[in-house]
Amino acid sequence: MNALVRCADPTRFAWRGLALSASWRWKKTLPPSRAYSATALGEGGLRRRGIGPGLGALVVALSLSSVASADLGADVERVKLAWAKHAKLTDVKPRLLERGTIRRLFLAREDIDPTSEECTTVAVLGAPSTNFVLRFLPASGEGAASRDWPEPSIAGAAQVTRCGARKAMLSRVAVEMRSPRGVLEFVVARSSEPMPSLLKTLPHRDPGPPGRRRETGPQASLAPLAERVARVQHRNAQNNGLDPYERKLASSRSGTGTKLFRLDAGCHRFDVLGEASDDDEHPTDLDLLIKSVSDELVLAEDRSDNPDASVEFCVGQQEIVKLTFQGAAPRTEVAVVLASWQLPPGLPEAWGTRARASMAEAVGKAQFPALTESPVFATLGVQGPTFLPVEVLPEACYLVVVAAIRGATHGIAIAAQGGGSLGQNQSQPDQTSTSLAFCAEGSDRAVLEVEAHGSGLGWLLGVWQVGSVALGEPRP
Repeated sequence: MNALVRCADPTRFAWRGLALSASWRWKKTLPPSRAYSATALGEGGLRRRGIGPGLGALVVALSLSSVASADLGADVERVKLAWAKHAKLTDVKPRLLERGTIRRLFLAREDIDPTSEECTTVAVLGAPSTNFVLRFLPASGEGAASRDWPEPSIAGAAQVTRCGARKAMLSRVAVEMRSPRGVLEFVVARSSEPMPSLLKTLPHRDPGPPGRRRETGPQASLAPLAERVARVQHRNAQNNGLDPYERKLASSRSGTGTKLFRLDAGCHRFDVLGEASDDDEHPTDLDLLIKSVSDELVLAEDRSDNPDASVEFCVGQQEIVKLTFQGAAPRTEVAVVLASWQLPPGLPEAWGTRARASMAEAVGKAQFPALTESPVFATLGVQGPTFLPVEVLPEACYLVVVAAIRGATHGIAIAAQGGGSLGQNQSQPDQTSTSLAFCAEGSDRAVLEVEAHGSGLGWLLGVWQVGSVALGEPRP
């Protein structure tokens, strides 16, 4: 039977049971043994069958689009099957968006009900090459508590989850297309707990770790070792480093070496510098690892592609650490330079050793002179969102620091609103702390928001007054 079958998607159609003659009349399909194949859709083959090359290209393009759509459809069905076991799903129509389009998602009333303790998860899927961002549109009259960070897509997939009263924010969620154009599918799930990451259900979309950088040519020639050591020592002296230390070690036949150090409570910086290698195919590329001897905890490491290696870290009590390096030229001299800084008095000892060390790393040694007094506000928190109203002086400026003190961290974000200003900052996924500064600007109350992601995560937040500005004057 001759037929032209139209698909559910009006932008695609499929040929079934038909072939075109040179006079563009419908004829019966060729026998299966002579049916068209991918290799038969070349220009010559199409002409022999009476189809012009332009129409043939269209058929090929549409067939490839159908394959991509089939892959996307399969991923959507896989997510729905996995999530339907633990959640109630809501249907949302797919959308075709072009670059620069910001389209708001209108969710069902029960999915954004702030009076329910349930969680709502919104997953957006496109082709793996599609690039888009999930963001929250601003609402008039709302401050820091209404702000949230955008969620970029990874391999064409992104998701956001909000629980309890924060589900109301999903009424303002929107998707911004960054690719030239693409079709996006949506899965909305309402459950008692947040739904797992899309990458667990769709592992083939996990991009994996970033690849090594491409070679850009031979490395620049190294300055003499003594000259580079002198530059490091001069920099440490300018940064008010204490107890400068320098020792020469001999690398092994494989370019490795180790040494033990006893460190006092404080922050420390190790620089390891090696001599240039005579082997052009294996230039000097030092990697450095610092571990605590007592519990084998990795305190810091540097595995970058550089001839010299350096790390900074803090410890809350006296520690014996083991320094290990590799990548030096075999049987050559390696210089180890150490500088230390005491923990600032503004970090209370009652916080404990790990908390003081984590907070010191988040503050950074450049801010140590400002932390001469105890914090004006401090609190503990756990993973998820937390809102904190804080009393402030109208003319004062503050430093806010939040650091993980237990559990595994997948990222910490913080926002602060004082007066008419809003500041926000967030850590990298592998970092355990972040900080920001803000000024009250005439207000006697500030609102802080912390959003922490991780497993068994607990965090500590501290607020220090670090300066003041007269009303009407510009902020420092």
